[in-house]
Amino acid sequence: KGRRDAGGGGAGGSMDRRSLTRLLDFLACGFGGGTDVASPLRRALDVLERPDGADVVYSGADLLLVSDGELPDPPLDPPTAERLRRLRSRQGFEVHGLLVGAPRPTPLDQLCDEVHTCLSRFDPLAVMRERSAARREERLEAAPAWRRAAHRTAPARGGR
Repeated sequence: KGRRDAGGGGAGGSMDRRSLTRLLDFLACGFGGGTDVASPLRRALDVLERPDGADVVYSGADLLLVSDGELPDPPLDPPTAERLRRLRSRQGFEVHGLLVGAPRPTPLDQLCDEVHTCLSRFDPLAVMRERSAARREERLEAAPAWRRAAHRTAPARGGR
């Protein structure tokens, strides 16, 4: 199990502005809260267990679950979890997760062989922290030399 940053996306590792804007607009939509991963996963397991017609092209495929990480814990009901375990063991496919936003532990970790992150550099909290740190650094650089020296030798606030 592991984590990878999928960066901006696309085969070349970058995403054009229009595509990124459309993706972010879609991701900003409200869908009622939480991700129901069990229903689409059951459908995927149906296809992998008994491919027929157009679904035959998916035979032997791995699974990709995309989420913002807001999943129930545990993410699957026991029968679906057991069915996934059995089918994985029998067919040898992998389950990958694509976590949209900042890398962090989520119930997606329980389901996936590997969790990749996407758009983490656009995570609002990460962007805010980055900008705050940059502003602090700018203020410190503009401060008199004695204040810069005092700041570097002062103990960290808040016990951090």
